[in-house]
Amino acid sequence: ATETERAFVSGAAVGAREPAWLASVRADALRAFEAEGLPDRKVEDFHYTDLKTLLRKPFPPFSGAGVADVLQAQSLASRLGAHIVSVANGTVLLGAGATPQAGIAITTLGSSADDARLAFGQALEGRGSVLNALNTGLVRDGAIIRVRAGEKARPIVLHHTVSLPERGSVHVRHLIVVEEGASADILEIFESEGAPSLTTSETVVH
Repeated sequence: ATETERAFVSGAAVGAREPAWLASVRADALRAFEAEGLPDRKVEDFHYTDLKTLLRKPFPPFSGAGVADVLQAQSLASRLGAHIVSVANGTVLLGAGATPQAGIAITTLGSSADDARLAFGQALEGRGSVLNALNTGLVRDGAIIRVRAGEKARPIVLHHTVSLPERGSVHVRHLIVVEEGASADILEIFESEGAPSLTTSETVVH
């Protein structure tokens, strides 16, 4: 294993309130990542993106908190006429953006066991790439966005900002559920400053 791969695995932490099934899924995912490692040119899908070489220096998982730039979120909401979901340093900060319209519910990954199972469905079935496995093993938070049946939602922006005190990585997973007859435009924005950082983000749509 490379130094980067070892840093990812050693930095994994199980959430204090994490259900046993999810802890098991995470452990399986990390074992799969350890066995396969970061993809290089020998992997067809990464023939032109040799991650093993590009990620020579480690990016340990960040375990601190995030602080939302409320004014920036409000400005984005005003300019885009959108709901803003702020994700700062891998943590979803509800209330930083505009209040959702009726018929749209925005919560976090840990708020519903049923929704969490939807978000980790691919991992539960043992499917996905090595990068899916890395995200599954390290993800700490994410947004659950549910658009109720028949609702025509204003645009929804997942606004990711990363500003770490030292080199590191953040890992998030979002679930978007669009019920029958509903529609929504989803935009993801990624911004970073400060120390070098790496973000893995997976968005699951049902």
